[in-house]
Amino acid sequence: MRATTWRDKAINFLTIRAEQLVKANTEGELRLAMVDVRELIKDVLGGYLSQLDPNFDPTTTKFPDLVELVRAMVPALLDQTAADELVRLNAIRNEVVHRGHIPRREDVQAFVQLVIRLCQTMLAPPQPTPTPPEAPMAIREEFPGQQPGEELEFPVMRRHWMKLLERNVLPLSLAFVLFGFGLWNVFSRTAFMSVAVVLGSLLFSLISVWMIFQLYDWGNDSFIVTNRRVIRIERAYFILEQRHEASLYQIQNVSIQVKNPVEQLFNFGDVLIETASRAGLIRFDGVPDPREVQIRIFQLIGHAQPRRERKERIPWLVRLLPLGPLVEDDVITWHKHWIVLLRKTIVPGLLLLALPGVFAFLIRAKLVPLNSITLLVVTLLWLIDLLLFVWQYQDWRNDEYMATLDRLIDIERIPFVLEDKKETSLSQVQDVRYEIPNLEAHILGWGHVYIQTAGQARDFDFLYVPNPRAVQDEVVRRVTAFRVQQHVKEAQAQFEKWHRLAHGEQQPVVAPGRSE
Repeated sequence: MRATTWRDKAINFLTIRAEQLVKANTEGELRLAMVDVRELIKDVLGGYLSQLDPNFDPTTTKFPDLVELVRAMVPALLDQTAADELVRLNAIRNEVVHRGHIPRREDVQAFVQLVIRLCQTMLAPPQPTPTPPEAPMAIREEFPGQQPGEELEFPVMRRHWMKLLERNVLPLSLAFVLFGFGLWNVFSRTAFMSVAVVLGSLLFSLISVWMIFQLYDWGNDSFIVTNRRVIRIERAYFILEQRHEASLYQIQNVSIQVKNPVEQLFNFGDVLIETASRAGLIRFDGVPDPREVQIRIFQLIGHAQPRRERKERIPWLVRLLPLGPLVEDDVITWHKHWIVLLRKTIVPGLLLLALPGVFAFLIRAKLVPLNSITLLVVTLLWLIDLLLFVWQYQDWRNDEYMATLDRLIDIERIPFVLEDKKETSLSQVQDVRYEIPNLEAHILGWGHVYIQTAGQARDFDFLYVPNPRAVQDEVVRRVTAFRVQQHVKEAQAQFEKWHRLAHGEQQPVVAPGRSE
């Protein structure tokens, strides 16, 4: 006769308690039964977890409430319909506990049966562990130090070819000058022809060697993104090799910098990765398509939401003059207050209106002659002023502060010159406060919102935003919702771990240095 296991004792205990609870008839018994159901699942769950984990103490552990148990366990062990039903019955139980309501006998029975079903499923004997597949054959390393099971998310990146050209603009120009000077001496047969050819050849050789070294230095530096790490390998010719890396879970912020029109035109720039590792800030400088690299890293660390098809389009006039927050799906975007636009454009705007009138007055008063040169000068002045007006407007409109379901984004652009984009996960936000600095700000309704993060870069400052109180409230609301969602995911992961342990399943492989 086989020995009685803890599972047998637990199922026997469940059967006896279920019979007691279902027999409730009077109002007091019904209320007591409804209250005791959750205590029943706590007793079973406490013993269940203590069998799985010797360090688990059910007497000192604070259990999550039943709603979190439902979210974490029922969808996996039973189905979503059972989870919804258990949420409904738990709401009835709360009414009984907090307001003294008397439950219906049908609800008590349904609650007991559903909890018993959950516990019995949880206590089911473990299934035989399937035979693990044979380990795959070793594969060729795609980069130095690649770990087993580690895969590249991008091909090993090098700097953009324009970075190589930037380094060699001066040597190439000098080489062409020397080549032209040498040809001129040869064809002109000057007195210094021999000396010029020798010196030119020597300098040309030195420049060629320099350019070969620059080509090598450009090609031997590597930027690597895998499903576990980000790595920068910097090699200095045959002398030095430095390697900076950080695990994905150590990444705090990822931002990009596009510093000039050339980088904008050819789509390359710097990716700045702030980490909690000893490496600190890891810079991928001059990589192609920095935005794509940034988005992929955020997806890898679990902070990117799948983009959905936009249902409502913002009118073009509102996009052209965004005086309030723009909301598209789950993304809200703020621009600076219209007073900033007014300050930037008032002078060129007045000149645009006044210049034709001043010109007409001067012609009428015969202070300037009416000829083609005068018309050309006035037209050029008016066009220059128009370009200045458009540039100032674009400088105002280009700056954006955005909040998604999982990130904050701060984009600062100087038209055709510079783009500085910072991003951080909502999990890194530590404090949000606003400031209305003066009387004008109170009257016109603008202010600054300061967001303190755990990253190493400067904090996020949403400057001159309309209605700073509402901006602060929205950011805090999104941070709170994100943390609740993360808490639920952690609870689900923990219960899945316990369930795997109960059924003899192996734990998933964890990246080195990262604990569950």
